[in-house]
Amino acid sequence: MVEFRLLGDLEIRDRGETIPLNSGKQRVLLAALLLNANRVVPIDLLVDALWGDGASPKAAGNLHALVSRLRGKLGSQRLERHSNGYLLRLGPDELDLNVFERLRERATCAFEEDRAEEASADLRRALDLWRGPPLADFTYEPWAAAEIRRLEELKLVALEDCIEAELGAGRHALLVAELQRLVTEHPLRETFRRQLMLALYRSGRQAEALEAYRDARTTLDEELGLEPSPQLRELEQAILLQDPLLELPASMPKAQPAPAAVVGKSRVRKRSLVLAAAASLILSAMAAAVVLHVGGKNQAEATASGTPVGTGEPAAGPWPRTRIGGVHTASTKRSRASGVTRPRSAENRLIDIPVSSTATRNVTASRAGSQQRAQASKPKSNPKPKPKPEVNPPPPPARDPVVITDNFDDGVIDGNVWHQVVDGTGLSIAEQNGRLEMTIDAGAAGNEDGLMEAHYGSQCRVLGDFDVRVDYALLDWPLTAGVVVQLAAWFQGNGMSIGRESVTGEDGEGYTSTAPPGWTQRRAGNDTSGSLRIKRVGEMLTTYYRAGDRWRHLYSFFRSLGASGGIGPAVIAVQVFSLDEMFGDRTVRVGFDNVFITAEETVCG
Repeated sequence: MVEFRLLGDLEIRDRGETIPLNSGKQRVLLAALLLNANRVVPIDLLVDALWGDGASPKAAGNLHALVSRLRGKLGSQRLERHSNGYLLRLGPDELDLNVFERLRERATCAFEEDRAEEASADLRRALDLWRGPPLADFTYEPWAAAEIRRLEELKLVALEDCIEAELGAGRHALLVAELQRLVTEHPLRETFRRQLMLALYRSGRQAEALEAYRDARTTLDEELGLEPSPQLRELEQAILLQDPLLELPASMPKAQPAPAAVVGKSRVRKRSLVLAAAASLILSAMAAAVVLHVGGKNQAEATASGTPVGTGEPAAGPWPRTRIGGVHTASTKRSRASGVTRPRSAENRLIDIPVSSTATRNVTASRAGSQQRAQASKPKSNPKPKPKPEVNPPPPPARDPVVITDNFDDGVIDGNVWHQVVDGTGLSIAEQNGRLEMTIDAGAAGNEDGLMEAHYGSQCRVLGDFDVRVDYALLDWPLTAGVVVQLAAWFQGNGMSIGRESVTGEDGEGYTSTAPPGWTQRRAGNDTSGSLRIKRVGEMLTTYYRAGDRWRHLYSFFRSLGASGGIGPAVIAVQVFSLDEMFGDRTVRVGFDNVFITAEETVCG
């Protein structure tokens, strides 16, 4: 089997032998095709990668000659010519980047099903694929800079996930040295600091865990003038209280040695300029809409179901419970692993813990001499009762998660629960046929910025960790409609979304996810119905779409310190949008159903 490698220096291996690529232009061409494997790459993009602003009028002909020489190395059946570009056809296991992404997706499923050992093994195998910095041959090439940054960031998130799984598998003592190195290399990345604190505490090094927190606080203050995140502060308090919930359950198996760490994570592909412009317009428009339209008292249903925040589901829902860091949680995976103590179920309340017998035998050698000999001659008497050891104060009462649901079957738009925004002409929103329907008529036109949009958002904003899902159906959906159907979480001035789109050009039909400050990931797909999902755990936002009977991970965004995305209260919305320049001028009708929101708390008004 031929192997193509991007996770390090560009390399092709055929049955263990390296296929030489002597020309620098040939290497650039292959890298650009590999990053878009099994998709047509437009000629203009390839010319820009190869020659940039210095492209000559003969660039297209020179490109054809380069392709011919590359085809001679790869085989005529692998590199295809299309009317507007070239396509490199690869098998599912031939590109290391694709294997890495598939292993990460499998690990995510294992983690959500309490199989921490399997998740850890898959993530370590994924990280072992990395031979060095991604696209190492092209570090200083302008066309590769954005892709390299994305790959490096996603690689680090994979390592964070791997360490989270290994904490859940009981390998805390083995992780301490690795985490100390990672904190030194990435001092502003709070996830590594949180994991280090937990690993030290579980290793019986409570004082060092608290010192790790003080070091984090000092670094953040000196570098950015910031306080540690709420998750880090809550973990410090839990360590001070010696909260039993920070420990692994007694039934957890002893850890086996883990392989040496390899830093790693997956990629995010940059979208077309048209979609980038659309995302920018949507961010600006919806940031204003959130401020203008969120208000009123929330009349949505708030249940006391005890459903874990971040993994909650309706009674008949298919979503599994979660155990992170070896603790079955009533919160989310990041919250529990970082020591968040709420909400807490009855069986997890603090109990009286006897003082260890070794704590009563700390007598010095000087006392053990004459005192013991003198007491030996005295008649034995009943010892004085020892004082009852102090215990931690009881935690505050557990707070049930807030659950908001709507199946849109009453045909009435409830202004106490939802607000509407319609931009442009020829768009409508209605609760009918047992669902929420949004329509963009043929001939619709955008506002002064060219934006056309129908938006249905929550009056209340969700706080802390949350999990949001909605079903969708494409009722009237012409191909290349130039329309995006979205589930979005809107924060102050930015948002995170997961959508089903149909656009012109090489992108066509598929799913897309956008996060601040504009990163986008896309995956091809032609489903006409399904489900969309956004989940926030600590500082991590993740998007999923349901294909068949399972959720598929699309994108994870970690809010780096200094960025404003993904924090604070969020308005949840479903929406349909397009731009004048994108819209196919054919009627589009979309239905939404079964909105399900679970959050730590909400704020209304």
